[in-house]
Amino acid sequence: MDASVGHILTAGNRRGERMKSFTSNQSGFTLIELLVVISVLAVVLGSISTFFLSSLNMHQADENRMSAQDQALAVMNKLESIAMASKGVTYNALAGTITFTNRDDGSDVFTLTGTHLTFVPSGGTTETLSDSVSTLTLTPIPGTSTLTIADTLNRGVAFQLTVTVGNQSSTMSDEAVFRNKN
Repeated sequence: MDASVGHILTAGNRRGERMKSFTSNQSGFTLIELLVVISVLAVVLGSISTFFLSSLNMHQADENRMSAQDQALAVMNKLESIAMASKGVTYNALAGTITFTNRDDGSDVFTLTGTHLTFVPSGGTTETLSDSVSTLTLTPIPGTSTLTIADTLNRGVAFQLTVTVGNQSSTMSDEAVFRNKN
């Protein structure tokens, strides 16, 4: 009986050794190792995506700032050139209009409706200058608090303009002396 039991134990041992060698030859990752790798990748990808999103936001802010500056400069150049060629101005803040009287007694009109600034030259067609004007103010060059025809006919006007694109603003100011006073 001892021999048969020994034989059974030997056979069982061999099968156990076979199973042991079969499992030890398999290669792969444990569940813990896979979870650690996934966690590390999530942290790395999260920081990379945060960097790219902040770069994208900074790029958009730069684009908005450049657009605001370009629009403000174009409007200021137009205002200055028309003002310098005119002989007077009428400013109606309530209506949002600036009317320059040119040397032929025609009128060049700037109109601000909300944030939409248009320009209509004497005898011309309407031109949109900007859709993003936040503020546009005129003051006589002497700096008095009210703008009258007499003040502007003597010297000229000072402009202050703010253009806002997205959350970026550009404010410019300039003044123009009337050259055609007669």
